[in-house]
Amino acid sequence: MLEMEEIISTLEDMDQQMKNQQEENKKLLTEIFNLHTQLDNAIKETNKWKDIAIKMGDKK
Repeated sequence: MLEMEEIISTLEDMDQQMKNQQEENKKLLTEIFNLHTQLDNAIKETNKWKDIAIKMGDKK
């Protein structure tokens, strides 16, 4: 009977570890998404200023 309790306890521990890992993965995915969004915005801003510089160069 003790062996069965140990197995159950081990499975419960493994289940908790898996849940913790899933939460950590969610946090990391959110961070990746936020960084991707920031990068996308920076690229758009860079392209905007590049276009302005090109237009200013064309006027000279």
